[in-house]
Amino acid sequence: MKAAIVYYSQTGHTDATAKKLAKLTGAELIRIAPKEEYKVKGLGHFLDGGKATLRKDLPELMPCQFDAAAYDTVIIGTPAWAAGMAAPVRTFLEAQKEALRGKRIALFAGCFVPVGANKAMDKMAELLGATPVARLVVVDGKEEKADFAGFAKAVAE
Repeated sequence: MKAAIVYYSQTGHTDATAKKLAKLTGAELIRIAPKEEYKVKGLGHFLDGGKATLRKDLPELMPCQFDAAAYDTVIIGTPAWAAGMAAPVRTFLEAQKEALRGKRIALFAGCFVPVGANKAMDKMAELLGATPVARLVVVDGKEEKADFAGFAKAVAE
């Protein structure tokens, strides 16, 4: 099984989760980033990302090395913003949804409250028209409570 972890991380939480999952699954890491980054400090951090999510913005992304045909399994990660996926992840999924059809998909989301992460992953699965083989919620500051091993096992099956 060849797997990739495609993710967006603004503050580093999702990046840390992606790296931990890569160690457990052997998946290749592919970080996506918007050409114009969002604010990371103060109130603008929440307002910019939240507005972009609610409006379903599709920001232009920096080029990344991703070819869906090279992978059997694609793990997609996002911070949960306004109970949805981060706008850069929406851009990636919109661009790749046909290429991802038929792939094994797993999802993870980081958040302050689990309900937001679950809603974000529901929206990601709906956009892709896929039923994920695994889902992982990582609550910021409580990463040790997330079932990384169970997620990795489900991805490997």
